[in-house]
Amino acid sequence: MATSGSMLRWEQGLFDGVSLAELDADAAASEPGTLVTLPYFLGEKTPLHDPDLRGAMIGLHLGTTRGDLHGRSSRRSPTDSARTSTSLPKTDSS
Repeated sequence: MATSGSMLRWEQGLFDGVSLAELDADAAASEPGTLVTLPYFLGEKTPLHDPDLRGAMIGLHLGTTRGDLHGRSSRRSPTDSARTSTSLPKTDSS
């Protein structure tokens, strides 16, 4: 999760400072599910706490676009939030 903002800046650097609005438009035109991402580009803090984990994008090919890359990283965050929230200990709210 801590990687989300850093990933956006990294993508902008890869693509010569393109605006986030332009990356979002490219991502909207890409097809979801073309890439699999292991999101540990800065290690992982929750729920695994392993600073040595590293990220990967699987499924890259010569036709992969910046929209595919950005789409995958921007669609990843809600999934990570759900994974983190389900890993938290249950408490008695009464």
